[in-house]
Amino acid sequence: MTLFPDHGLPLEVVLDGLAAGARDHDPVRSGPASFSLEVNADLQRVIRTAFARYLTHNPVFGEALPSLARIERELVSMGAEICGGGPAATGFVTLGGSESIFTALHAARERARASGRHGDGPYEVVASETIHPAHAKACHYLGLLLVGVPYRDDLRADVEAMAAAITPATIALCASAPQWPHHRFDDVEAVAALARDRELWCHVDACVGGYLAPFVRAAGWPVPPYDFSVPGVCSMSADLHKWGYAAKPASTVLFADGELARWAPPPPVPWDCGMYATGSVAGSRPGASVAAAWAVLRFLGRDGFTQLASRTMTVRDSIVAGLDAIDGIRTRSTDLAMVVYGGADGVDSDALGDALVRRGWLVMRLVRPEPMLQLLVDRLEDEFVEVFLADVAAAVDEVRSAGSGGTSPAGRGSGAYG
Repeated sequence: MTLFPDHGLPLEVVLDGLAAGARDHDPVRSGPASFSLEVNADLQRVIRTAFARYLTHNPVFGEALPSLARIERELVSMGAEICGGGPAATGFVTLGGSESIFTALHAARERARASGRHGDGPYEVVASETIHPAHAKACHYLGLLLVGVPYRDDLRADVEAMAAAITPATIALCASAPQWPHHRFDDVEAVAALARDRELWCHVDACVGGYLAPFVRAAGWPVPPYDFSVPGVCSMSADLHKWGYAAKPASTVLFADGELARWAPPPPVPWDCGMYATGSVAGSRPGASVAAAWAVLRFLGRDGFTQLASRTMTVRDSIVAGLDAIDGIRTRSTDLAMVVYGGADGVDSDALGDALVRRGWLVMRLVRPEPMLQLLVDRLEDEFVEVFLADVAAAVDEVRSAGSGGTSPAGRGSGAYG
């Protein structure tokens, strides 16, 4: 017997199979840590309506689909504005953060080639060791060498160490806004100033913060300078399908101006059907994701995003305060919507994580500089906060009763997120 049926199954049977899988997802326990980011029924209706309307549309045929081409241009324009870009800022919609980062580093490489920059080996990209692994993946495919430098004690990029790592082969510096492991912003102003001084490309990975940080700042929480308002920032990656609340897959790669953006697309290819050209790596893309992301930005607007950001940060602060009140738990401060916590007073963090997994939580783990746990939060209901804190307290008691028995962090990881 094979999974692929000889004859098509009745619609009810197929839908029942999908429903069974959906029941495995408990939005109270696992939703916040799995990027479901389901806001409310009204927004979900907007997303589904826009998605369905453009379900079969492909942006690669923009000339034949002028309405979708317009929507994509407007989506990029809104993204550039949100990320501090001026009238000249532009970019592309991509399938996710990895493609956005790849496209930005491709642009940096192509500009370096055109300028005649060279060294004794492959071109190099310098970043803190906390930079997202998508940068290493992009460098692998592009024939670049990612030079990771140790970070400071405060877990932010060591800009002096980055400066010391620059060689004649260096073409770009990268910073995070914020970085994933600890959710702290690198000093983008210092990194960008260094890049300008050395005539290097500066890329800011704002896949996490791009569509959240501006509204967190507007809601009253401190956010350091990190976007195109910082002189020297050449490109940014910002994911719409995170705190842009868009349907997956949807991200943006943005450039300070068209002169920088022109290096991003691969060269056009002459073909029997004419010249083949795309703005980024992917050819065919889901127009439904583009339309849904556009609809979300238009539906929520600046006020809507600011209200959601305010609630998200309020929830984060509430969870941190609750964790700090639990004997045996310690927390580490973050800049945005991540809670970083772990065991204290003999409570092993890995054993604590295992106990939470048994209670149905999707637990992400940190292994450096010490084992800790991560929890992504959104504008969650108080029910979530209460249930989570109660489960953490129970997990602490369980770990203490059983003794340490933790697993070495060497084999643990948080997985490939972002």
